[in-house]
This record gives sequence, C-alpha cells and structure tokens, in this order.
Amino acid sequence: MIRTVQRVPRSLRRRAVQRSCGKTWFIDRIAADLALARICSHGVARAKDPLRSYHCPRCHGWHLTSAPARRDHDAAPKITRRH
Repeated sequence: MIRTVQRVPRSLRRRAVQRSCGKTWFIDRIAADLALARICSHGVARAKDPLRSYHCPRCHGWHLTSAPARRDHDAAPKITRRH
C-alpha cells in the first residue's frame, strides 16, 4: 500500500520571514502567538525564551520578545510631595 501525503501549498503556509528591521516577522498576532506556543511547548526553558508578541510600528508586522510587558505609567496616579 502506498501512503500519500497532502501538502499545504506554499502560498498558504504561514512562515516567519526576515524583514527590514532585522527581526523575525509574522504577518499577524495569531501567527506570532502560534510560534510562541510552539516554542513554549518544547519544554526546555532558556534565559532568552520569548514571553510575548508585539506589534512593530517600523515594519507593521509582529515579533516575539523575551522582555516582560511594560506597565502603563499613565494609568497610575502620580505622587507629588509638597514642601
């Protein structure tokens, strides 16, 4: 018996590519988060494993980063001292 495998056409595959900003580029947040889940599922933790995805204003794509999410400094009330 011959087993055949159907392949997804290249035009429909989601691939990470290099863009002008030099980072691995994903077309949308879903593709970036899927790549992040695939990395996390390997189970081997390293110091620089990506933690989250973010939108890049430079290339208008999505990237992965190992930096934790930034706090919104404007949301916290500012404390001023009166002398």
